[in-house]
Amino acid sequence: MATNPRGTSLVEVLMAVIIFGICVGIFYSVFYLNWQAFDRYIAKADFSQELDRIVDSIALDARFAQRIEVPATAAGEDKTATMMAPDGTAVATYSMMNDGRMMLSRQGVVSLLTDKLDFPVSDFDQDGNAVTVKVGLIDQLFGRTVTLDAATEIYPRNN
Repeated sequence: MATNPRGTSLVEVLMAVIIFGICVGIFYSVFYLNWQAFDRYIAKADFSQELDRIVDSIALDARFAQRIEVPATAAGEDKTATMMAPDGTAVATYSMMNDGRMMLSRQGVVSLLTDKLDFPVSDFDQDGNAVTVKVGLIDQLFGRTVTLDAATEIYPRNN
C-alpha cells in the first residue's frame, strides 16, 4: 500500500467540501420546511381559537339572558343581536358590520371581537326563542385565503 507523504490531495479536499455542502443543504432545507409548516400550524390554530372565542362569548351571554332580540335587517346592513336581562336592560349587544368587524357592547363598553368577519356568511337567525349564530372568518395566511365557519344554536337560559 502506497502512502502519500505530502498529505491530502486537492481532489480529496474538494470531495470533502462537496459532501459537507450537500449535507448542510439537506439539513437546512429540512429545517426550513419544518419551520414554515410549524408557523402555518400556529397561525391556523390562532385563527381557529379566535373563532371559538367569539362563539363561546355569544353563547355565554345568551345563557345569562332572558331573551334575545334580533332585529330584521335588509341585505348588506349590519346585523345585531341583543341579549336582554329580566328587567329589560341589554346584557350585551353583538354587531356584525359589513366592513368585516364584529363588535361587542357590554355595559357601555364597546370592544372589537374581530376585524376578519366574513360578512356574507355570518348571520343571526331567530326562530322563536332560539337564535342560530353563524360566524365566518376570512384572512390571508401565508399568501392564501383561509376561511373558517362555525354555527351554533343558542337558547336563553332564564326563559
